[in-house]
Amino acid sequence: MDFFELVNRRRSVRKFTDKKVPEEVIKKCLNASVLAPNSSNLQPWEFYWIRNHKKKEQVIEACFSQNAAKTAKEIVIAVSRIDSWKRNRDLIIKDY
Repeated sequence: MDFFELVNRRRSVRKFTDKKVPEEVIKKCLNASVLAPNSSNLQPWEFYWIRNHKKKEQVIEACFSQNAAKTAKEIVIAVSRIDSWKRNRDLIIKDY
């Protein structure tokens, strides 16, 4: 399947099954997420895997109790951090 065929076939999932997602799959996805290309490799984002039941309930409420959030076995929040670019730049320079 080529890229454009894949794009044309994608769908948004609004309701999930009860099937558990293996922890190693979540970790693999998170590791791949931080490798996404970005400007100057500054990676201005953070990912939060919500595992605590009480916090998950709070996230669901913050998502207006939408079905997608309520039925998701796992929730990962992506946060854009425009204030972290200087810290990340300094870490990159330090490693060179």
